[in-house]
Amino acid sequence: MLNLVHQQKVIRDYKFNVIKNWSGYSPFEKAQIKRTLYEVSFVLALYALVAALHAMAGDDDDLKKSKGYNHMLYQALRMRSETSAYLPVVGWPDLWRIVKSPSAATSSIDRFLSFIKQFVVGIFDDEANYYKRKTGPWKKGDSKTWAYFLKLMGYTGNTLNPDQAVKAFESSFFR
Repeated sequence: MLNLVHQQKVIRDYKFNVIKNWSGYSPFEKAQIKRTLYEVSFVLALYALVAALHAMAGDDDDLKKSKGYNHMLYQALRMRSETSAYLPVVGWPDLWRIVKSPSAATSSIDRFLSFIKQFVVGIFDDEANYYKRKTGPWKKGDSKTWAYFLKLMGYTGNTLNPDQAVKAFESSFFR
């Protein structure tokens, strides 16, 4: 929270200096200043929205399990992350997470190769084809080959369980 307060102070000082020197800027510079201020304000509003959603849930376990609440929180977290990734210092954790997974194409190729590998393993080792414990949305005894196929098709478990999506997204910053 202190970081957010510091950022707001820096932005306030910046706005004051910009207003003081406004007449000396070219139309292009004025447009770029406006765009930057809109973007930074948008990111700060997203930080505030995420904080408000977390505060809103408080100790209310029913709300924390609500699909609507978790879906809204997940979308706000993603939007904040993807938007703030382009800001210096503040966005470094988000930028690093994006750099580690740069494109949907590489993820799709990786899921396809994982499916093929599991398919082959499942043919030769029936025991290795089943989960031995609960893992994410998969229960003990579920087929790994089927799970890898569903992952290839875009099902991650987060599709139907937004509370799991929030947990997975928030934990991606600490890997």
